[in-house]
Amino acid sequence: MDDNLAGEVDTFIRMTREFPIRTGFLTFSLPGFALLQLLNGILHGGSLLLIGSFVVLAMACSVLLAQYQLAVYRQQRLSRQWP
Repeated sequence: MDDNLAGEVDTFIRMTREFPIRTGFLTFSLPGFALLQLLNGILHGGSLLLIGSFVVLAMACSVLLAQYQLAVYRQQRLSRQWP
């Protein structure tokens, strides 16, 4: 399990070096938006259950999006290595 996680982190770092803007935007924009929604809900007295559910869902989607990005990046690297 640790080797798999280390491989994921290594691939993510390589992808960040090769595509820094795309990786940063797709990785941090959704969690940033979710945290802003949480702050907005707290400041304006919104339902914390509803807002918390949205934040959890947004974070889960962000993790899945990052995993998808890594899969696409690996596929592109393999197709460049083996034309």
